[in-house]
Formats: sequence, structure tokens, C-alpha cells
Amino acid sequence: MKEVKSSKGLTIAVVFFAFNRPDKLKNTFNSYLSCHNAQTDDIFVFIDGPRNLKERILTDECYQVSKELMPQATIIARDENLGLKYSIHGGISDVLKHYEAVIVIEDDLKLDSEFYNFMRTGLIKYNGHEKVYQISGYNYKPEDGIDAFFLPITNSWGWATWKSKWQGFDLTTNYQSLIVTKSDKTKYNFGGSFNFSRMINLECSGKISSWAIRWYSYVYSYDGLTLYPPQSLVVNDGFNDGGTHSSYASSELFSSAISYSTIDINYPDVVELSEFKVGTLQKHLRKRLNKKIVGYIKSLLKRVSYAK
Repeated sequence: MKEVKSSKGLTIAVVFFAFNRPDKLKNTFNSYLSCHNAQTDDIFVFIDGPRNLKERILTDECYQVSKELMPQATIIARDENLGLKYSIHGGISDVLKHYEAVIVIEDDLKLDSEFYNFMRTGLIKYNGHEKVYQISGYNYKPEDGIDAFFLPITNSWGWATWKSKWQGFDLTTNYQSLIVTKSDKTKYNFGGSFNFSRMINLECSGKISSWAIRWYSYVYSYDGLTLYPPQSLVVNDGFNDGGTHSSYASSELFSSAISYSTIDINYPDVVELSEFKVGTLQKHLRKRLNKKIVGYIKSLLKRVSYAK
């Protein structure tokens, strides 16, 4: 491990996660290197191991891309395939043994030029605050304005956290205990606007593999908050392109992937939930859910009419 450098007393590492998409990884690196004031030291790249010989070629290409574009980085190319869940958790946990905070970037993201500044400023400003668990570069519903705000839901697209918050997080806790009653379920599901409970039930039963729904559950269990930018500073370039976790649930939740760059961001001095943003996002998600239900009903009616 290299000598750790501090950022205003806070040691920050930038951690990239890759697997078998060297072209996507190259684009992600280039977008990061275009960020204003992006640090070029204390960089780590974790490349998950291949599942077959074909993927061995691709993971080797990811290694070469990393060496070429991030020559100063510590590159960890795994021999075995851990899967995203264990790669993310293990990689971040290892890095945070030596750093106080991490900025986490997966290999299919395009970052706005202000992404790094937002991550770094948020980490420094809210370091040590008991309620703030994450800094998000993504905004589920970008709108005009320059004010950052807090929501009770987390994000897995370009984000940051601190060692003090991550060290209690594990992959074995049964978070289904959080949703025993109907009111529990409504609250856990962000006011009934998104089916997080289905995701955690599938994860705990082994039907899906997701570190992200567990991270959300962990933060939720402490009533933690995530800082969001006024506009989205991240766009996902990996949907429908071979991404392991490009599920319908992800596409519904991350459907507003439009980036509106802004430089003058106001960071709230008081850490509190933005009730207005909660309300507008819940309305947005319910609207999308209703459209999906209507579309499903229409498809059923068509099948019935054809059967006659």
C-alpha cells in the first residue's frame, strides 16, 4: 500500500471496479480524468476474475487499459470470479483499512466534470456527521437549481462514503426483519413508491446477488441520509450492454439518467431530510410504476382479445 496522502485532514482513495468491458472502462477512466481537480494518486482498480477463457481475454484487456490510463494506480486483478457483490464489498473493505474515505466508481459510468469536486467537498464537509452515510453523484430526478439535498435512499452509481460508516456493513445480516409490519414495508419502500422490499427478499433468499440493496438496508436501519447533487453528475452507459446487474428494477429506478452539469453547488449547513425532494421523487416513481402497471394490463387485454 502506498503512502497515504490527506485531503484537509481526510485521507481519500478513489476506487474503480471492472470486470469484462474494457471499452466501457476506458470511457469511465477518461471521464474521470476530465473531472476538475481529480486526484491522480491513491487510485485503486479492482478487476474481477474471469469465468471462462473468453472472459480471460477481456479481463486482461481491462488490466492493460488500467495500466495505460491509470499508470499510478494500484491494480488488483483477481484470479477467481467473486461477482460484483463480493468484489465491491471486499475491495472497499480492504482499501478502508488504510484510508478514511472512498470514492467508488464502476466501469460503465460517464462522469460529469464536477463529479470529483462534489464527492470530495461532500466527504470533507460532512465527515463525522452521524446522520450522513453516503455522498451520491447520481440524481434520480434532475431538476433546475443549485442546492444539494438529503434523501433517505442510497445510490450505487458513483458514490462515496467513510470508513466510520462502512465498517459496520456486512453481507450476512437478515434485513427482512426491518419489514415485519405493513407500515414497516411502506416506509422501507420509500413511501410505497419503489419495491425495495422485493429486492431484499430476493437477495436474502439467494435469488439475486446485490450488495446495493444490502447497503441501502444497512443505511436505512440507522436512519441514515445520502447527499445528492442538484443535477445528475453521473450517466450509466451500461444498460442493455452486457451488464451483469442491468435488471428491470435498476432500469426503473435509474430511468432519469440525464446529466445537467453545474459548478455553483450549495451544500446545506443543516443536515436534514428534504421533504420536498422526497415528495417529488416519490411522485415520480409512483407515476412510472403506474405506467408500467397500465402497460401490463393493456398487454393482458390484448392477449385475451386475440384468444377469442
